[in-house]
Amino acid sequence: MITKRWIVLAIVSALLVIAFISLGITQSGLAGSDQDAHSLAGAWMTTATLDPEFETPPFTTPGVFTRDGLVINSGVGGTVSMGVWERIYGNRFAAMFAGSELADGTSILFEINATVDLSQDGEQFAGPFTNDIYDTEGNLLFTVTGTVNGERMHLDN
Repeated sequence: MITKRWIVLAIVSALLVIAFISLGITQSGLAGSDQDAHSLAGAWMTTATLDPEFETPPFTTPGVFTRDGLVINSGVGGTVSMGVWERIYGNRFAAMFAGSELADGTSILFEINATVDLSQDGEQFAGPFTNDIYDTEGNLLFTVTGTVNGERMHLDN
């Protein structure tokens, strides 16, 4: 007799298999395509270093740049932000992403803009960023500036 539990387990198992197959296709596509080796498409560990006047140590967060120009970033404390990216020219790219979070019990909105240069081997990027912080009414509270460095993530095989 097939129970509801077995049906749920079968569906979850099938979804996991599909997810791993999709991941394998995406990873092989990234590795095998010369065009993608020279784009931001992929998963990255990024380290943001704020300018000295902000007296904040560097911090590292993961992010994803999709092939179709979307950005998904996980910030400090698990805040998720989303946005877009595009090639400006050559190995220079622009990215913008935005989100919201609670800061000291107050809801804020933020928008981060960066211009980065991708290394010749496509494994690192670096460049300046600005982070505009807004209240929930859309009023600019302050701007934070700094640099960002990215390191492409790979499967350990």
